Parts: sequence; C-alpha cells; structure tokens
Amino acid sequence: DTINLSLRKSHEVTLDLAKESLNRDGVHERDFTYVTMAIDPKKISVAKEMIRRFQDELSEVLETGQRTEVYRLSMQLFPFTKLNQTKDKK
Repeated sequence: DTINLSLRKSHEVTLDLAKESLNRDGVHERDFTYVTMAIDPKKISVAKEMIRRFQDELSEVLETGQRTEVYRLSMQLFPFTKLNQTKDKK
C-alpha cells in the first residue's frame, strides 16, 4: 500500500499485457471477468486481505504438476463512481 512509481509502471505494463491477451488469446486460454458493486468503502482493507489470500491459495493449486506455461493473475478493485463523475464533468 505504498506509493511507488516503479510499481505503478509495473501495473500499467500488466494492464497493457492483459489488453494484448484479450485480443490475441482464445477464451479457453484466459479468463476476463468483472463485477460492479455498490460497497462500503470502509471495507476496502478487508477486500484487500481476501484478494491476497485468494491469490496465495490459487498459486498453491496452480503451481503444482507440469508447469509448462507462465500466467499472470491481475485483479483490480477501484472506485468506478469517481471514474464516471470525472467523465460527466468533461
């Protein structure tokens, strides 16, 4: 949860790579899903903990057996309301 320009750039690269995959890879090789929710922002820290726990659990499952491909899991949780408010002001 620290502000780090290198980390921010890494996130931007990951989003670009995901966009490339969306246009290049078939649906049997990738999974892109999302959900839009009305939430209590005070629960963001709980959401972060749950996301990190899920990432750890998924890694434990997938990093066994014959590992012949490298995948990147990227999840974003961000305020959609603020994005829409910014667009409305333009």
